[in-house]
Amino acid sequence: MDDGFEQVQTALLERLESLEIENCNLRQESDTQRRKYEKCLDDVANQVVRAILSQKGLREEIASLRRKLRDTECANIALSGLLVPDSSRTVLHLGHLHLVPPAPSITALVREGKRA
Repeated sequence: MDDGFEQVQTALLERLESLEIENCNLRQESDTQRRKYEKCLDDVANQVVRAILSQKGLREEIASLRRKLRDTECANIALSGLLVPDSSRTVLHLGHLHLVPPAPSITALVREGKRA
């Protein structure tokens, strides 16, 4: 009976040693995977931050370009007013050309018997 007990004890000790080695390997593998996942998560977080900052910069640039466009359109209106003869009564409004019919002269109104 003693031999059978020792054999069982030896087999159990070998199995225990084998399981401890496997457990150690699994812990190392788990640590390696955890580090990889943490690095991947850090990379994704950094990309998100860069995308948000880029989006903010683009929004600011768009707003700036819209202001410049409005300023340029206003300047074009002012310059067009100086360049286009007054008799045609051409009005530029934010980049769109609108022709306004000339106002009747005072002499034309008097001829028609109307008062200005």
